[in-house]
Order: sequence, then C-alpha cells, then structure tokens
Amino acid sequence: MLTPVDPALDAVIDDPEAVMDWYRATSQVQQALRAQIKAESIAVNSAFKGLGLAFGCSANVSLNVTGGVVRSVFINSASQEITAAQWQQIAVFMREHNLDTLDVHSSPDTELDFLQHFDFLTALNFGETIINVDGLHCLTDKMTWIGWGANRKFSLEVLRRFPRLRVLAVGPAKDFDAVAGLTELCWLSMDNTGLADLSMVTGLPHLRRVSLGSGKPPDLSALATLPELELLQFDRWRKLGDADIAPIADCVNLRVLEMDSLPYITTLPDLSRLTKLRVVSLQNMKTLVDVAGLAGAPNLTWAWIDSKAATAQSVTPLLGHPKLTSLTVACHTDDLCEELNTLIPVDLNQKYTWNNTYLYYRAAMYHHTGSLPGLAR
Repeated sequence: MLTPVDPALDAVIDDPEAVMDWYRATSQVQQALRAQIKAESIAVNSAFKGLGLAFGCSANVSLNVTGGVVRSVFINSASQEITAAQWQQIAVFMREHNLDTLDVHSSPDTELDFLQHFDFLTALNFGETIINVDGLHCLTDKMTWIGWGANRKFSLEVLRRFPRLRVLAVGPAKDFDAVAGLTELCWLSMDNTGLADLSMVTGLPHLRRVSLGSGKPPDLSALATLPELELLQFDRWRKLGDADIAPIADCVNLRVLEMDSLPYITTLPDLSRLTKLRVVSLQNMKTLVDVAGLAGAPNLTWAWIDSKAATAQSVTPLLGHPKLTSLTVACHTDDLCEELNTLIPVDLNQKYTWNNTYLYYRAAMYHHTGSLPGLAR
C-alpha cells in the first residue's frame, strides 16, 4: 500500500479522468492565491535588489503546478564574487522574509563555507564550480531537498546528517551507501555516477520517482524491489542496451515510464505485468523499432514514440488497445507521416503534441511522488 501523500489524490490515482478532475479542482482552489503570491514575490524581489548583488540574483515566491508555495533565493553571479558580508546579508534577508530555499546556480565561490549562515534552509541546489562540500555540515536535519550538480566525486557521507531528505539529485560522487539511510526519500536523481548496481536503494520504502542517466549504466534489478516506484526516467545513457532495461518489466507499480536519448535500445520488454502503467514517453531514440511490449500493458493510456527507426508496422500492435486514448508518433519522413495518418484513427492520433490531459496527469504524478518543491512538510 502506498504511503499517503494527498488522501484526495490517493483515492483517485488509478482513474486518469478522476486525476484530471483532482488537478483542475486543486488549481481552482489555488487560483485565488495567485494574485497574492505574485504581489508578494514582486515586493520581496524588489527589497532583495536593495542588497546590491549581481544582476541575475533574485528572490522569488511562487506556486508550483499544484499550489505548493516555493520561497527561494536564486544566485547567478558568475562574474561577481559575493563577499562573506553579502552572504550574511542574504541569510538575514531570507530569515526575515521566510525564504527557505537557496539555489546557487553560478558563483565564483568554490566552497560552501557561506552555509554557516543558513542553518534554517530546507532546500539547497548548488552547481559545478564547488570544490569542497564541508559547508554542508552547517545545515540541519530540516533539509528535505538537496540538488548536487558538482562535477567532482565528493563523498555522500555528509548526507547522513539529513534523514528527512525527500529529494536528492547528485552527479559523480562516492560513498553511495549513505543513500541507503535516507528512508524518507521520494525522488532520487543520479547522473553519470559510474555505479555497478543500485543495491543501496533496496531499503528505501517511499521511493516513488527515480531518474537516471549518462555514463556507464548500472544493473537496474534493484528497481524492481521498490514497493512504491511509480515514475521511472532514463536519459542520455549511450551504453544502455536492450538487456539492461529488462528489469523494467518487474517494476509492477510503475505508472509513468519516460526514456530519452538512448541510442542503442531497439526493443522494449514485455510490460504486461505493469497493470498500473498509464504513460510511456520514448523520445529522441535512434534505433528503437519494436514497441510491441507496450501493447501488453493493460491500462496504457498515453504513448509518445519518437524514434528514427520507427515504421508504421512498429506501432501496429498498439492499435485497438482497449485503454489507449492518445498516441503520438513522430514522423521523420513524409512517407511515414502519410502512412501513420492513414493507419492511426483520427481520435487516437495526437500528431506531435501531448494533449492537455496528459500534462495535467504528469503534474499530478509529480505531486503524488512527493517530488515537487513547496509541498507540505
């Protein structure tokens, strides 16, 4: 049984149309707040500009797509160093204005020593220029979100300080065993890690969304052990082959599968055991020609297929699927477009865009996987 995220959404998660109704109702309830939030954001950012920081630095208050409030400061100061006194000013400002998210996109600072002033943070993103992460020890167990974009292989041992982490995004790193202790984790994003396997995730009972890509792919078998995995994303894995993605067939609670830029995938596994699967997005694929494995997913509702190897025969197994309501197949030749227009029924053929219902469903799924900023903590 899934751990409740939103009881109203949990109650309808297996009914796409009801999910749409939930999304619209949630959006309408939050509509009244939008003018208030916009006015507050303008006022906060205007006051923040008074600190005299570099162009590109800003303060922001915003609503995410399902109404969660995100209160953040964005630092983009590639050419102007922020002094120790200015970092302290930023921290004081954030405390005074109840801003709890810091996004350091670009800065000449190569260490995180400035975090000594930010023990109130709950969310932090930092980028590639960092050469030392000792400053993370200044943060507390209030942290629920860390985005770690550094190129160096820093140790993840420091993450043991943050048992409440709900979202973790990391690139190259070491000591991945520390991730096993993050039992509240809902979304894990890992890029170019060089791991041989994903054994450290097997004990994460609430992990609902996993995003993986780039570099040498690991053994994916551990994904099938995750009892609440709903959303799986693969991106830019040049060495990923057909045999590597076989474990997807055992991820029986999966609702959304998204794969992008995997040039050596030619066929999909049989997904007939994935009775909850609603969405499959296959984008920028070069050699994928056999998608018949999708046809076995009994509740598949939306499918997007973009492969230079696709033919009209490739998508034929999907025609007549009892639940499929939206099929988009990218045409790479005029002849293929003509064939597909003849083959796919007009009410099923969505041409080159996702319909709005899928976009709403995706937003609801991000909420359901606990991976949107600004959710209640």
